[in-house]
Amino acid sequence: MKRAGILLLLLVFVLGLLMSACSGGIEKKDDSRIEEKEFTTEEEVKKETGQSITISGTVTYDGYAQGEILIGAYEEKYLMPPGTTAGVEPLQESIGAVSIQAPGAYSFQVPANSGEVWIVAINDENNNEVLEVDMEPAGKFVGNPLIIGTESIGEVNITLKPGGLF
Repeated sequence: MKRAGILLLLLVFVLGLLMSACSGGIEKKDDSRIEEKEFTTEEEVKKETGQSITISGTVTYDGYAQGEILIGAYEEKYLMPPGTTAGVEPLQESIGAVSIQAPGAYSFQVPANSGEVWIVAINDENNNEVLEVDMEPAGKFVGNPLIIGTESIGEVNITLKPGGLF
């Protein structure tokens, strides 16, 4: 009899816990939640899951002498002449970049669905590892801005010219 009473009490306790859980009565000790996200397009899936696309092309420069060439994808605010935008220096932050040892083919990755980006290249002609955007040979892709979606983009060719980016 005593055993039946204990089992009954245990059953009532478990049922109470279950009812409490169903009504939201159990509290989490931390505030961590798993957020469920619905994707409506393939583009959203690629952007949210960290997928990337490839940008590729060729850099040419008839006056090349020496130094690495940096090719990068930038938001427009990073393409203003020095001192134009407070707190923002030209080519300060790219969303994707690569350096090559001399003019020629290049490719690099950028996040899918990045929107509008500008592709530029600059030659560190004096090999000081400082991109002197107002003096060193540089160039922009003539088709700027590129709209980055979910497909890779080729033939992003750039011709460098002496005298800087601006």
